[in-house]
Amino acid sequence: MTNTLAAILLALASHESNGNDRARGAAGEVSRYQIMPAVWASATKSRAWTDPQVSAAVATRIITQRIGSFSGTTHRLPTGAEIYALWNAPGLFARRGYQVDALPSQIRNRCDRFAATLRRICQHDPNSSATSPGQSSLPSSLSVRGSSPREISHRAPAKRTTPPNPRPARRLPSWSVRRAPGRAITLAGT
Repeated sequence: MTNTLAAILLALASHESNGNDRARGAAGEVSRYQIMPAVWASATKSRAWTDPQVSAAVATRIITQRIGSFSGTTHRLPTGAEIYALWNAPGLFARRGYQVDALPSQIRNRCDRFAATLRRICQHDPNSSATSPGQSSLPSSLSVRGSSPREISHRAPAKRTTPPNPRPARRLPSWSVRRAPGRAITLAGT
């Protein structure tokens, strides 16, 4: 299912900032995904957190790394609530044995609300996997590459022999987001 990552990103943006690219959190979080500046800096040198394509690329890198780490430890893909725990409190979630029920009630409640948002988004998109609360919100066919930076595939642009085309750039498939001009973070299916 190639739209699952897009659904996760849409749910994160909706849940964290209502899709506001200029949102700033009380603790200094930036972008529509409310990423801590130190975490942002570990994922990219860019400071363009108001750019939706850059912030989506950074969020993609972060969440795929965290899902990869979770899957490596638990030998399964995370549920919707677990995806949000990985996003919001990854260190605490890991220390608590990847158990959502072991998290503080405020975080658990946010995890549950995120899972409901993700389910609604997936139900509206026939290409995404809509799941029941106990099932994984990621398809078993999704290959999560990106548990370390070198596992994320970067496509370098081909050498241009003609002048740039003035036509608008073609829309990228949902499983590929622009990171910077000529580079893309690519997940399964390439």
